[in-house]
Amino acid sequence: MKKPLMICLLLASMLLTARETVVKVSDFHPDPKDATAAIQAALDSGATKVIVDKLPFDYLITTVFLRSNQEVVVQDGVTIAAIPGEHKDVNSCLVAAVGVKNGILRGEGTALLKMNKADYQDPNKYARSEHRHLMPIINCKNFTVRDITLSSSGGDGLYISGKDGDVSSDILIENVVSDNHHRQGCSVISAERLTIRKCRFVNTSGTPPALGIDFEPNNSTERLVDCLVEDCYLGGNVGGGLDMVIFVTLAKPLSITVRNCVIENNEQGCLGVRPGGTRGKQMKGLVLIENCVFRQPAGTAIGLYNVWDKGVKVKFRNCVCELTGASEQTFCAFVTQDSGVFNGVDFGKFLVKYNCPPKEFEAHWHGKVKLSKPKGTVIFMDSKSGKKDKYDMNRLQRVAQGK
Repeated sequence: MKKPLMICLLLASMLLTARETVVKVSDFHPDPKDATAAIQAALDSGATKVIVDKLPFDYLITTVFLRSNQEVVVQDGVTIAAIPGEHKDVNSCLVAAVGVKNGILRGEGTALLKMNKADYQDPNKYARSEHRHLMPIINCKNFTVRDITLSSSGGDGLYISGKDGDVSSDILIENVVSDNHHRQGCSVISAERLTIRKCRFVNTSGTPPALGIDFEPNNSTERLVDCLVEDCYLGGNVGGGLDMVIFVTLAKPLSITVRNCVIENNEQGCLGVRPGGTRGKQMKGLVLIENCVFRQPAGTAIGLYNVWDKGVKVKFRNCVCELTGASEQTFCAFVTQDSGVFNGVDFGKFLVKYNCPPKEFEAHWHGKVKLSKPKGTVIFMDSKSGKKDKYDMNRLQRVAQGK
């Protein structure tokens, strides 16, 4: 019985191998001054694998569009770069994945995709825009980006969204460096089963929010379901490290996990969670932050907004926050724009280290608010002496009342 099975497996393997077709971009004679047509021809060839192979020049392009059922490999040492003076349209991008199914874009070694951020920021050269993204991923299914650096866009390094009520799903972003973008390292607008793993989101600067990663749906038809950010580094951003800025009530429960990440040295804080909905229309779901390290050199490290009693729960597990500044800092601020019961926060077992005695918590209310005592334990530790103090959560009632 085993021999027929072995034969079947061998035949299946041979058939799969026979169906694979490979082309190199060099086969399409790219122009050193504008390689757009050659790369697009390779992508449109129907090949199952397209290799952007190393040549004696960078591939200068305007915009290319990825295709379904295709793996694109950018070889070690290859740079795909925006042509200087192009991308005048305010929504122009470098590499677009729109409606792609079963696609992979991966790099090898020092593979690089880059745009010309400094030029786009010059009003004498370009009309102002926040949307000259390097790589929009729009309404894609089973799509992967890995092992590559994305640099210097006029908007976001990655922009992940749906289209016409649909959603991008089964998306993997792995071992990607997203560096020096104008608006965000990565914006997540609408996604299901999204994994962002072993990535770096650094040095965002240019226009607000200027975050490492921003989860921010535009309307209630969009979804943030089974989203995972794992083993990532977010640092050196002019805005915050990671924010979940959800102003709308989403139709499906929110589920975002941030695990084993280091978020440090961002100018506007490490983490902001605004989990969506209003007191009158509370949205369900869970935001889980576990095994993360936050380091903040000034100001407030964590901001929690509108965490209502019957809405999305925010849970921390085994996290550490280091307030590294030489003057007073705040570990966590509670903020609302409505009246109601502020509840649903669980700090788990949270260790806060400080250089200067901190202002542990702040409360900024824009309505009549009752703050329920959060769950969990927060330990404050003097980094110099090692002295530890368990914070009395009952004190938050007085903080909430401005006492």
